[in-house]
Amino acid sequence: MKILRLNPAGLDRKYCFVDGAFPYDTALQQGGPVLDEMKQDGVDALEYRLDEAKGGLKVGDYFRTNSNHLPVSMKFAHAVSTRFNLGPHEIIPARIRNEKGRIHVREMAIVNPLVPIDCLDWTNSEMDGDTENPLVRIFGKWSLRSSGVVPELDLFRVKGLIGYLFSERLTAFLAEQQFENFKFDEAHLS
Repeated sequence: MKILRLNPAGLDRKYCFVDGAFPYDTALQQGGPVLDEMKQDGVDALEYRLDEAKGGLKVGDYFRTNSNHLPVSMKFAHAVSTRFNLGPHEIIPARIRNEKGRIHVREMAIVNPLVPIDCLDWTNSEMDGDTENPLVRIFGKWSLRSSGVVPELDLFRVKGLIGYLFSERLTAFLAEQQFENFKFDEAHLS
């Protein structure tokens, strides 16, 4: 079993880079649900801003961002959520506006896997030392306990690790279907 982590670093700068500050950002960063709260607030979609200094105008299937979100094309969200096991998750409608206020991408989504999996190998990972909210250090080495990984899940978050992990079968599907703007690094399993 191979697990791969989405690596947004080093992707082609011709693809869109987006940022956004949402009232639901904390929940999105941590894998908490947001759809019910959005509905109560009358929000139909979240809006990202296109940052042309950090990226280009080409629309891929993954939109690079500095936030711990997974903004993707609607095509990707639909294909993955109907064909693969994401566990508890939300597909949150979103769009992108350019600097002039025009819509650059009308329909996209944030795939939000809920309930991060507790499979980080704490002993073989370089932690930040925060006992209240322990996370792997930025650019720190990390490892997953293979016994804690749920082999049926194809896309998930890991408690204490920023980012998203994909199964080998999901990454093979993405390559086969030629989804654009994805890069992966293999996760170390102990």
